[in-house]
Amino acid sequence: MPGMIEHLYYSQLIYHSLSARPTTKLLKNGDIQLQTEYKQKMNRERFMLAEILPDMANSVFESHARIHTHKADGLYIPNLEYVDNKMRCRADWSVRMGIYAHLYLDWKFVLDFLIPKFDWDISNGKITNKASGVSFGPRKFFSEDGLYQAYSETTKILVESGKLKLEPVRNLPAALPGTGLKLFDDIVAESWKERFEWYIANAREQNEQMFSVEEYIAFIENQAVNATAQILHKE
Repeated sequence: MPGMIEHLYYSQLIYHSLSARPTTKLLKNGDIQLQTEYKQKMNRERFMLAEILPDMANSVFESHARIHTHKADGLYIPNLEYVDNKMRCRADWSVRMGIYAHLYLDWKFVLDFLIPKFDWDISNGKITNKASGVSFGPRKFFSEDGLYQAYSETTKILVESGKLKLEPVRNLPAALPGTGLKLFDDIVAESWKERFEWYIANAREQNEQMFSVEEYIAFIENQAVNATAQILHKE
């Protein structure tokens, strides 16, 4: 559910977090070798590209295996274990963990960030920011002037602060990795690089009507630490 730019920043954080762990070794080619039972290797490029792959699918509903959450009407969360089970033996470990990391962030964002900040009165067409008291209709909330405005504000901060390293992203291959599963391999015609550059060029100034961008970025950074632990556990 977070935007492409946030996902790329998050994947950079995970890669660097993994490379610094005492149970891993950074190889000369940039791969990360896990010093554990199965000796898995993480390829940075395949991991980062797989991490944005679910949002490039023609059916993002299927690629996220979305299920209703009982915590708020009208919201869906990814079914992490369902997708991960389908990925076993179908894609290399870097791709599998990239997709898992993407869905993990989406899952945590909905449950631990988005839901607590708003009152979700969907039956009456109102989603109200608890801090400001400002209400949105569902259509406005999930629009370019609502949640996606907040994503765009975040893009501006991540780029201007230098937190997101642009050159490594721009040097990634244009082709997304295949998985052997239609829900991920049936992707949109638009190049991910074109979408990435559009987001950078059209980043918006902050108004923070949805939530604090700085708080959102801190949340992503914390989830990258959690995702690193999850990845090591799943090895």
